[in-house]
Amino acid sequence: MRGREIIEIEPGAAGTGPVSSAGDDGGASPGTQPSLLLDGGADSSPLGVPTDDCSDASKLVYVVSRDNTLYSLRPDTLAVTNIGTLTCTGLIGAFPFSMAVDRAGTAWVLYSDGNLYKVSTADASCAATNFVPDQAGFSLFGMGFASNGVGASTDTLYVSENINGHGLGTIDLTSMTLTALGPYTGALAGQKAELTGNGDGLLYGFFLTTPAQVAQIDATGAIATTNPLPTVTVGTDWAFSFWGGDFYLYTGNSTDTNENGSAITRYRPSDGSVTVVSPGIGFFIEGAGVSTCAPTTPPPLPTPK
Repeated sequence: MRGREIIEIEPGAAGTGPVSSAGDDGGASPGTQPSLLLDGGADSSPLGVPTDDCSDASKLVYVVSRDNTLYSLRPDTLAVTNIGTLTCTGLIGAFPFSMAVDRAGTAWVLYSDGNLYKVSTADASCAATNFVPDQAGFSLFGMGFASNGVGASTDTLYVSENINGHGLGTIDLTSMTLTALGPYTGALAGQKAELTGNGDGLLYGFFLTTPAQVAQIDATGAIATTNPLPTVTVGTDWAFSFWGGDFYLYTGNSTDTNENGSAITRYRPSDGSVTVVSPGIGFFIEGAGVSTCAPTTPPPLPTPK
């Protein structure tokens, strides 16, 4: 494991300052609350998540780079912590493809060979699972957790098949069984997507269309709302997370040695803005994961002294 390295990256560092443009709503108006994915749930805290089973670490975003390094990330400040290097066994030429993080702070990392690993977000230690690749025609997939209701303390791992266009599925992490739910609908049928969810029981996809789109997805794969983002260029390396009421899109091209790692773009549904908060974070992000413990509204401002 590498030693922990704290990196403070100012918004707009490594080149130009923040670039902002108005987003095209394409569905629900900015500031409106979309319909819920699932019903019910426990009482929640002011941040929209229960307080009894969520550690501070479980409220962060985690990202994994192409060179197998795991980082934690607080999107609103761009504070990055190097946690360590993944040491998953049996990897010959494979690299991280996607990642999701559960409420206990465990990262589930899919590699490009189709194998799924269980990774500690405390020290990056890695353990194999008995997940069998290519179930239900899902060879490689994006993934993300969404809670089973508003403020619920349980969640579901959703997956998006990204080779053959099969759409949405789930993985039962007890039996390691992948179940297909259904194809995406409308103009997004057959498209590739990375997934993210939140503690309000909502699931979203970052779709590799032209232009790129963020869409709300229901539990059958049907598309509820779409939001085109014409200023976002995906590239070869892409990931996605929701945090504090905003979406963060990680995009880059690791085949271009002139790039300074992945750009981070914030899409804010409350006002429709699309802002490049970092044009290059210094490494290429292959997967991002955030648990349903993460805040669903912006954190409160510090109390003046």
